This record gives sequence, structure tokens and C-alpha cells, in this order.
Amino acid sequence: MGPKKLLVVVNKMDKAEWEQASFEYVKGEVSAFFKEENLSNFGEVIFVPVSAMTGENIDKPIGEVAPWWKGGCLFDYLG
Repeated sequence: MGPKKLLVVVNKMDKAEWEQASFEYVKGEVSAFFKEENLSNFGEVIFVPVSAMTGENIDKPIGEVAPWWKGGCLFDYLG
């Protein structure tokens, strides 16, 4: 049993100037926490960078601000 997917939203990317290294840092820390706590029953873990303040990558793709991001926007993963 358990969920098939877990969506982790990395917010405030605008404050980090959409730096990929900042996103990867958070992703690494959260992934390490899940592993340390034996939280492997989530299935696939998907990380999505967003900025709730500016609305970037919520319902429309990021675009030029983060050319390194190849995934979809948050709403793509919720549907």
C-alpha cells in the first residue's frame, strides 16, 4: 500500500534567483531525510521548483528564468 508518488514543492526559488544549485541542495537534503527516516514507501518522489510569490512554475512553465528545469509546472503534476 502507500502512495505511488510524492510531490515535493521547492518554494521561494525567486529568493535563490532560480539557481539550480539551490534547488539541488534542497532536493538532496530532503532525499537524505527520507532515506534516514526509512520513508521509502512513498514510491516515486518528484521535486518541483516554484515561486508562490511571483507565481512562476505554478500553472505555466518557468521559461527563461530557469533554463535548467526540464520538467513541467506544478499543475502538470497535480492533474
